[in-house]
Amino acid sequence: MRYRSSSLFDQLLLPYSRAVAVGLVLANISVGLWLLSGTDTETLVNLEVAEKPTEIATAYPLDDFSEEVAPLVLLAEVPQEEPPVEERLPRECRVWGPEPDPGAFADIERALHDAGGFPEVKATDISAAPDYLVVIEGLGSLRNARAVLAELDTLEIDNYLIHRDGGELAISVGVFSRESLARRQHVRVTELGYDTQIQTLERSQTVYNLTAHIDVDSEFYDSSTSSCVNIAQGI
Repeated sequence: MRYRSSSLFDQLLLPYSRAVAVGLVLANISVGLWLLSGTDTETLVNLEVAEKPTEIATAYPLDDFSEEVAPLVLLAEVPQEEPPVEERLPRECRVWGPEPDPGAFADIERALHDAGGFPEVKATDISAAPDYLVVIEGLGSLRNARAVLAELDTLEIDNYLIHRDGGELAISVGVFSRESLARRQHVRVTELGYDTQIQTLERSQTVYNLTAHIDVDSEFYDSSTSSCVNIAQGI
């Protein structure tokens, strides 16, 4: 009975054990070959690197490039002179006039426009206190006027003959800046028997000025009368 059991064990397990042992041997051999293979590859790589000649960079002395470098260094050290900037004198606003007629500026206005001065004609209304004229009217003929003039000369009263539009004659016996003085003269001449009147002379008028911006060394500068600042300040 025992003999049979041992025989059965040998028949079943012995082949399996042999297969396992062979497998282990083969596995060890594979690992060994793999290790040997890796070691050989690294060794070959190291050998190839070791056998490859090392490239050494050649260092040249600075003196070899002195001819090329020196001009550049000198050029950098020399201060660069900036081109001179032409100094332009500032422009000034100038005035021409006043004139009673704006057409008086026609020629210079055209020239200033061509020179880029932006000319402009401006009108200004001037108001001033009126004057008072004392006159003798109703003289009729020239003979009567001359007779009155002779009498006024005798009385030392300033006078001059006025020829008005329409042929009328009048004699001025004074122009006064104050109405009180005009009235005093009016009373004096009226007492002589003459038809005397006081007339108010308005002195408001419109004048014209030309303004433009020009260089202080412009040919038009000397012909101007003042600065625009003076006009703005009423000087």
